[in-house]
Amino acid sequence: MTIVFFGYFLASTCANGQSQESVKDPNFIKSIDVAGEYIDSLHSVWKVPGLSITVSVNNKIVWSEGFGYANEEDRILADLNTKFRIGSISKTLTAIGLGKLIQEGKLSLDENALNYVPEFPEKRYPFTVRHLATHQSGIPHYGLGDLLANRDHYSSVTQSLEVFDRRKLKFEPGTDFQYSSYGYVLLSAVIEGATGMPYLEYMKNEVFEPLGS
Repeated sequence: MTIVFFGYFLASTCANGQSQESVKDPNFIKSIDVAGEYIDSLHSVWKVPGLSITVSVNNKIVWSEGFGYANEEDRILADLNTKFRIGSISKTLTAIGLGKLIQEGKLSLDENALNYVPEFPEKRYPFTVRHLATHQSGIPHYGLGDLLANRDHYSSVTQSLEVFDRRKLKFEPGTDFQYSSYGYVLLSAVIEGATGMPYLEYMKNEVFEPLGS
């Protein structure tokens, strides 16, 4: 039995989409009720404004429902069409795109990552695509100062590398683990280097559209 779970937390208020009916498969109603109670508690305990959830079992959606608010101030309820910021779920999607390139023989996990991104400055130690994908490259994660930076848009992935391209590695690649969003930014640049396409264009053409999303 294959179970697929998707949940999206609302990181900021946004406009509500058109309403859409929820799905609750009666064969899973006990589990749905227990999970629903837990999700309801997130609002009071963690102050989560709203979220939506979809659970698929053996390629069939058995539960799909919105919780809380898309906009707390205007008391607009969240539903299945509410748009959410997906945050670090982007890393999972990037990994899918990476896996497709590996499967097609267009990229090697154990190749020096900078072979695909030659404009990125060399560091004290070389690191591979695998090191980036598994958070073992030593590329630092962003800090508080980065969150307070005024700039929030870059015209390309390559341009965004300038935020951290001069920073030192935190450790020798492969010897430690540190979660790194910047590592995955660089990984998206690796995908661009391997495909010759902008990251978003590649993901749209090779991942999202084939999946019907």
